[in-house]
Amino acid sequence: MQESASAEPAEEVVIAQGSREDNEQGRKQEEELEVPALSSNGEETALDGLPIISESYTIEDCIKLPELDSLKVPYEEVPAPTYDDALIYARLQKDARPTNNDYAEARGGDVVSVDLYAEEERYTRLALSIAVGAKIERPEIEEALIGMEPGEKKEITVTYPDDYTYMDLNGKTISYIMIVNSIARPAEPIDVEVGKAMEFLKKEADFKNRMGYFEAAKKVLLENSVFTAYPEEVIRKARKRYEDKYLSGYDSLNDYLDRIGMTKAEFKKEENEYAVQRAREQLVLMALQDKTGITTSSDEYRNYSAVYGINREDPDRTLFEAIVFSIRDASPEGGEKP
Repeated sequence: MQESASAEPAEEVVIAQGSREDNEQGRKQEEELEVPALSSNGEETALDGLPIISESYTIEDCIKLPELDSLKVPYEEVPAPTYDDALIYARLQKDARPTNNDYAEARGGDVVSVDLYAEEERYTRLALSIAVGAKIERPEIEEALIGMEPGEKKEITVTYPDDYTYMDLNGKTISYIMIVNSIARPAEPIDVEVGKAMEFLKKEADFKNRMGYFEAAKKVLLENSVFTAYPEEVIRKARKRYEDKYLSGYDSLNDYLDRIGMTKAEFKKEENEYAVQRAREQLVLMALQDKTGITTSSDEYRNYSAVYGINREDPDRTLFEAIVFSIRDASPEGGEKP
């Protein structure tokens, strides 16, 4: 309903002013967005300060790799599992039953009910069920439980990581009084079960080491490569990959933006960042293929994919991994590593 000019004019002025400010802020966001340079026919000519090559090019036109023979990859390996690790894991696979022993001391594989009392009441957590050794709760809590008995009390300090979201604890350091309520214990696993647990943990450690080393090597390659241009086809494929990932299931870009509450400027900014990162990774991979001669037709790739499979979501990653490990194994510091 439209009101007369005499009805709450101050509020009308504020509303109108706010509307102008919103529009101005929206324009400012669009202006601050790094819009790719365009040619007369509307094609991108530059992104992230580097030219986009739309015609024929060589790898040397776009990137210079660091020396592969002297490539240093800082990475700390995940240690191999021990018998105790396998024993605890095997216990965790079995049903735990309440123990009637008031003097039972909590150990790996037990399911312990505890109360955590914090000075700030909102951080208090009661009847918390913790599978000791499952590494679901914070390590400060699981480690402190070892050896505790029902009714025992202990003071602990827990530091939560920034990405910890449960109960608004992310990034906080909380002091607790921890009280053990009860202990449930599984039946002791037999040798065959411990053996299967060891096999699983070895595969898990191998996977973590392979992926950890690969990510570390990729980071070193990206940080030490010199990028001079982006191929237009690489940027185009990167944008399509980004849009396929986020716009799938939506009628249009505007439909997606409306549903998640994002502006077009914000979407384009994130898409540009993704396109640059993806293009750099693809250029490193292309340069590695050119340098080593390893492709999807090579024995190195076939042998690697036969053992570890092919990443169906991103097959290029499997080739990237095969090349990285081929380089590592051929280096003087290679050997029996993940």
